[in-house]
Amino acid sequence: MPRFIADARRWLRKDGALHTTTAVTDKVRDSRYTGLPEEETRELARGWSQYDRYDLGPHGEITAMVLRGPFT
Repeated sequence: MPRFIADARRWLRKDGALHTTTAVTDKVRDSRYTGLPEEETRELARGWSQYDRYDLGPHGEITAMVLRGPFT
């Protein structure tokens, strides 16, 4: 994931936005899902000027994030 985030910052305009959705593995009860642990999900916000998070499941097991530049 770190390489993808670095690439996305390079590909986006300085005021661009990255939209992503992931399962939060700490909260998922079904082992068929893969995703990121809560700590890594929060870590995605580092270096972006704006971070918006929307929990899509009733227990926050699926989350959508919008990461916006300019990047710090």
